Amino acid sequence: MHYSKAAQIWEQISSSQLSDLRESLVSQAVRYSRFRVDWESAGMAERLAMDAARTKAHDSFIDSCNILSRNMVKNGEEIDWRYELGDDRNHPKFLLLTGTKGGRFTQGAQGGF
Repeated sequence: MHYSKAAQIWEQISSSQLSDLRESLVSQAVRYSRFRVDWESAGMAERLAMDAARTKAHDSFIDSCNILSRNMVKNGEEIDWRYELGDDRNHPKFLLLTGTKGGRFTQGAQGGF
């Protein structure tokens, strides 16, 4: 995903009237991003120790995306961003919006998350 597309997605998310849900999504994205960064520099034992928490952080982020998008629909807001983002934590679109790729911050991390 090109940075301009990620910026459009962030623009849709950030324009939502649902500030509490939006902030929850941002909080979960940051939490999961931290796990992705730590994962890249961790040894096998550390990865095993953090795997359950990392998976839970991913699932919480996806849940936040789903909750926000469902409520945006109820509020009459556009949710094209949700279809663009998808659910796969290893998909490049997801990595760009959560700010990590291979343990390195991407340009997406500078754009709001």
